[in-house]
Amino acid sequence: MSNKLERLDAPGIRIEGPHLHAMRREIATLMHRQQLGFPGAQPVSFSRKHVEELRTKDYYVCEKTDGIRYLLYLTEDKDGNEIQYLIDRKNDYWLLPPGVLHLPRPDDEAGFHVKTLVDGELVFDNIAPSANGSGDAPPPQLQPTFLVFDCMVLGNKDMTERTLDKRLGYFKEAVYKPYDALFRKYPQEKQFQAFSIQMKDMQYSYGIEMMFRTVLPNLRHGNDGLIFTRCDTPYHPGTDQHILKWKPAEENTVDFKIQVHFSMAEAGDNDDDDDEEDGDDAMAVDKSSTNGHGNGNGNGNGNSNGTKPGDKYPDYDALPSAELYAFYGNNMSEPYQKFAEMYLTDDEWELMKNTNDPISNRIIECGLDDQQRWRIHRFRDDKLDANHISTIRSVMESIRDSVSEQELKDAAKGFKDGWRARRQSTHK
Repeated sequence: MSNKLERLDAPGIRIEGPHLHAMRREIATLMHRQQLGFPGAQPVSFSRKHVEELRTKDYYVCEKTDGIRYLLYLTEDKDGNEIQYLIDRKNDYWLLPPGVLHLPRPDDEAGFHVKTLVDGELVFDNIAPSANGSGDAPPPQLQPTFLVFDCMVLGNKDMTERTLDKRLGYFKEAVYKPYDALFRKYPQEKQFQAFSIQMKDMQYSYGIEMMFRTVLPNLRHGNDGLIFTRCDTPYHPGTDQHILKWKPAEENTVDFKIQVHFSMAEAGDNDDDDDEEDGDDAMAVDKSSTNGHGNGNGNGNGNSNGTKPGDKYPDYDALPSAELYAFYGNNMSEPYQKFAEMYLTDDEWELMKNTNDPISNRIIECGLDDQQRWRIHRFRDDKLDANHISTIRSVMESIRDSVSEQELKDAAKGFKDGWRARRQSTHK
């Protein structure tokens, strides 16, 4: 029986109550933090000023995976058994079922790591299966994979003050190499693992041409840009000015909280049951959004269930207005403030309604079109909050001051010259 993970967004049992609080406290203690919030680092958007940063400072570059961000915590339960948690950006903790993942210690195949926290992303890799001999190419298989790009705690040792190359080096020697060796020795056992573990391929920042020519086209999973990470700085929870997220200008997006507002229609004498059915369906989509802020009564009466001619009711068939809200921080009297309107077509609204999910108060990823209108890309139910206003301003700066793929390639020689000059200076 396969233990393969089937859903990236629900990878285990979500813990709650005192158990959740205790785990958040445990992670904070390991990282010497007082805050119990999500301890992962967050990038800033790449803009033109960062070209000079890459010329003068040492950075690694890797592909920006279009997966779900998780921290992976390796530890033990109260009985001394190996367990793992995945921690998402909402700071929810997902306990993996027992026995579905094993990462051995260097000196003991049956041993396992405790109090070890790594940063990465969970994706589905498309793996081409072996030919079946029928002449028809079988469909690709989805292989859940956790891609590691940083290590925060290793065996109860806080690694966050060490540089990135050291953090990754310790993880590779202590965790990844023993894991890789075990499943090379026993490849038949890999099928019983919930997901595979891989290290993200890190290149020097000047390896731009190779990233675009070789690495990105051969990825087995989705990709939406590049990540540049400073080599010689500590791990910094929260927004880190030394982690740079580059996307093509047309793919720069912002995560907002959406609120929809419906126009009011007037009930007539000839409203029939079909109208009631439509109203009920629309309310199923967004029962709490009649006032756009989740405070509607959501009774689903429509215009033919108890209404009288002349009564007003929300017209769920008409295209609503959609407002986008930015996050200003929980310490503000109004944590969310309106930022912009979202442009919505009839077809987009129909697709949103047909999901039969609530719409208002969800996190929605939006981008600007060529007419500078905010348009929907997708809902981000993996996120608890919209982007902070400072992040939105950073993205807007990145959009206005974007750096193209070709400009990055052209600047790569300057990145390399800077690396060489710093190496020569170090060895004098």
